[in-house]
Amino acid sequence: MAEKTAIVVGASMAGLLAARVLSEHFDRVTVVERDTLPDGPEIRSGVPQARHVHALLVQGQHLLEEFFPGLSDELTESGAPRFTWCRDTCYFTPGGWIKRFDSKIQTNMIRRVDLEYRIRKRVSARQNVTFLTGRDVRGLLADDANLRVTGVEVTVRGTQDVEQHTADLVVDCTGRGSKTPEWLAALGYDAPRETSVKSYVGYATRMYKKPADAPDWTVLFINARSAEGNPRGAAIFDVGHGEWMVSLGGLNKEYPPTDDDGFMAFARKIPRLRWPRRFRAPSRPARSSAIGSKAAACGITIDSPAGRKGSSPWVTPCVRSTRSMGRASPLRRSKPANLTRHSTGTARLI
Repeated sequence: MAEKTAIVVGASMAGLLAARVLSEHFDRVTVVERDTLPDGPEIRSGVPQARHVHALLVQGQHLLEEFFPGLSDELTESGAPRFTWCRDTCYFTPGGWIKRFDSKIQTNMIRRVDLEYRIRKRVSARQNVTFLTGRDVRGLLADDANLRVTGVEVTVRGTQDVEQHTADLVVDCTGRGSKTPEWLAALGYDAPRETSVKSYVGYATRMYKKPADAPDWTVLFINARSAEGNPRGAAIFDVGHGEWMVSLGGLNKEYPPTDDDGFMAFARKIPRLRWPRRFRAPSRPARSSAIGSKAAACGITIDSPAGRKGSSPWVTPCVRSTRSMGRASPLRRSKPANLTRHSTGTARLI
């Protein structure tokens, strides 16, 4: 029997989880990543949101524990605070403070770089998963009729070298920077219809030393109150290692500044935020991001280059999204129905 191979484009959280799931169903899985992956929990250019806070929601942590047994304990032992959402979270809404109470809803507060690094180590330890780094995918390989995807063509960063890698399945996990529409156009297909929503939400994050007299919460949320004329909000997270991660956000283009004076001035305009005086010793500078949402509407039938309708060998929902996490669970549930629906040797692009 011929070896079954899969290629995952992008070593994001989505890419790592996709590779983990696919490793159960393919003989060989290759993760193609444009960055040179760090040997430790370090921020890399391909994951700018890593500078902002990441809290694991309950179902997400349960799924990660299923994929990587012992991960929750490893995170806790590494210093990532494990907290009870209803007891350890102070949440101010337009209706006032939400009452705190004990519950069994527990997860970890963690820095994105720590989580991604630990998951990447576990994925790379799987014998049938390999990583190709420093590679830019520049297009899809296809059969002579452009009806079947057979792999990807990549360039090696810093060189003129071009490589071709074949596979039975190609999974695009490059997020909002996905070039899938361009790749499809190069094969003669119309690009998927896109819906773009500009939310005009922006936020900035700074790391501060945790005060010695810090309150007893692990997380503080203060919602923006646009109806009352204040589109600003804030969140403070105890991320362990003696640090607070402080994020300020604004709606309708009311973006927080990243310089020290501007950051503090913005914080002072947020109702109920009583601790700006504590923010005197930033351990790291501010980083900002703007949020938007873009998704491609994809189906399993598209127009072929010859103008006829046919079953697409590589398109299944969903191609593009600014949110990368949470993709592995539906991928796992889709097997065996979707991953085995095509004939042997037919590649698909997810």
